[in-house]
Amino acid sequence: MPTAPPALPSHLQQLTSADGASIRVSLFGGHLCSWQTAEGDERLFMSRATFWDGSAALRGGVPVIFPQFGAMGELPKHGFARTLPWTLEETTRSDNGDGVMRLALHHGVQTAAFAARFRLQLTIRFNAEALNIDLNIDNLGTQAFAFTAALHSYFRVDLMASRLLGLQDVRYNDSAAGGVPRRESAAPIQVSSEVDRNYLQVTRPLELFDGRTKMTISQQGFEDVVVWNPWRDKAAALRDLADDEYLQFLCIEAAQVNRAVALPPGQRWTGQQHVIVAAT
Repeated sequence: MPTAPPALPSHLQQLTSADGASIRVSLFGGHLCSWQTAEGDERLFMSRATFWDGSAALRGGVPVIFPQFGAMGELPKHGFARTLPWTLEETTRSDNGDGVMRLALHHGVQTAAFAARFRLQLTIRFNAEALNIDLNIDNLGTQAFAFTAALHSYFRVDLMASRLLGLQDVRYNDSAAGGVPRRESAAPIQVSSEVDRNYLQVTRPLELFDGRTKMTISQQGFEDVVVWNPWRDKAAALRDLADDEYLQFLCIEAAQVNRAVALPPGQRWTGQQHVIVAAT
């Protein structure tokens, strides 16, 4: 079984905001691994079975999915951004005390299977109550390229006490049922089996309650939302997820899945996810 990382491996960067909140980001994958308050209240889920040695994508936190979501193309599942080394560009505090970290990933030899010249820039701005993630994608070439993308956020919750609001009456593709198109009911979403739903054209903020806190989750740029939890059987088949951990998270992903973006040369696309936390 993989072991937890030491206090701060060389590929992990830490930053603290003025109110004592902190994040940890892995340069392997440009991966946000932790967002917690000064009191140590963790908002993101990270599996204790994660492989920290770079042999596989990290399990939990906020993986960056680019340039392919899932198996929707010829590249490895979820593309290459989550398994390549990123460059740390900046760590600072804003005038209001928010922590700000900026990372980048450029095209190169390891991205040759994706015939495009690009630059990704990930900016994370946070305090104890708010997390804002911006993903900028620049086309540095002379030809347009197409991509799908997501911020695959794992939120730490008591799953059995959780309910998700804001997706009522939204159309979705049910990947757990082979991609069957459906429409969400008026009831809050409460997970009691495998959930793998790709919601189309989501415009409203979502609210995630777990009995202790309310997370308000909104997005810009990204058109879709993916809600995912593998439940018991599929969790047991994942070697980087402990058998009981499926009860500790719900993935709510800001996603661009159903319509690939065609990015012209010299242009930038931006997708954002915003999270505000309040006690209930």
